Amino acid sequence: MNGEGSLLDICQKYRIRDTRQLRDWIKVYNAHGELNSRKYSGGGSYMSKARNTTQEERLQVAREGYR
Repeated sequence: MNGEGSLLDICQKYRIRDTRQLRDWIKVYNAHGELNSRKYSGGGSYMSKARNTTQEERLQVAREGYR
């Protein structure tokens, strides 16, 4: 949200596999202000080998990745 770095830069910094995941987090955060609710995540399946992140990490990534 502060405009520091591209989506790709943020993904590399936090070891997120795909910019799509980051965009999804940003979209959910901007719409609802919450990232840990499955209700707002669109459901669907999750990657089986995803890196676990804390709520604080997801908030920080969403704030940094928003342009």
